Amino acid sequence: MGNHNIYKTEKGRTAVLNAYNNMLSRWPVAYEQHFIITCLGHTFVLQSGEKQNPPVILLHGSGSNSAMWMTTVRELCNSHCVYCIDIPGEPGKSAENQLSIANETYTDWLDDVLKGLNLPQAAFVGISLGGHLSAAYAIRYPQKVSQLVLINPSGFGKQRASFMLKSLPLMLLGKQGRFIIAHSLYGDVIPPKSAIHYTTSIARHFKPRLEKIPLFKSKEICKLTMPVLCILGEKDTMLYAEQTERRINTLLPNAEVQMIPGAGHALLHIAKDIDYFLNHSVPAK
Repeated sequence: MGNHNIYKTEKGRTAVLNAYNNMLSRWPVAYEQHFIITCLGHTFVLQSGEKQNPPVILLHGSGSNSAMWMTTVRELCNSHCVYCIDIPGEPGKSAENQLSIANETYTDWLDDVLKGLNLPQAAFVGISLGGHLSAAYAIRYPQKVSQLVLINPSGFGKQRASFMLKSLPLMLLGKQGRFIIAHSLYGDVIPPKSAIHYTTSIARHFKPRLEKIPLFKSKEICKLTMPVLCILGEKDTMLYAEQTERRINTLLPNAEVQMIPGAGHALLHIAKDIDYFLNHSVPAK
């Protein structure tokens, strides 16, 4: 059964969506909005860039929405048609039914999204949960994924139990605790105040996923035959980045892996790296 009560209160839901709309009013490039009907209900899509350019799908992490791509979209839409997708069950504009990641429900959903956008194939960029969903889709439908960019992806290295153990008592401190947790996501990097404010605002009202994200089996990872770029934060507090690095280097010897010193789970200033990879790696046919 899915969880349809993903917000703590209706007032909180309104606050999150209002903040999202405010972010969209400052979107750095022209965009179109779409709602696509899928197996998980309506899915919200932000489209930027010229339609004749190669398509790229962007999938955000858990506890977030497509607003997180504000600092990335300008770079990518110079050469690509960019589709930012709100994942159902997360604090965006898609349907609020939150289902398990442990089955193929979300790969079915992503396939509906591509069909709804009339895209037989696309590049995928996913961070954290979005990285897991992107990889799961590429494993199941490799012919539909031309290139794959994984940013601190879930499912390759184990989750750090210590993050939740440290977060629970901090959450009891209210605003101050949420502020400390948000800062910890960036490692040694000082994030913009606007990013911290937005993250803590969502955390105040949204019920986070508590499900443990399943690890991909080695034989599944080996199915990622398209060009792969994996970008990791050395000081990721949520995932064991070194495990992800080791597994991808071992199982996908042709993949490009970047470990950013001092960076955390939330990575900044990587748009140029993603854009370079998408423009210089040879897409799978």
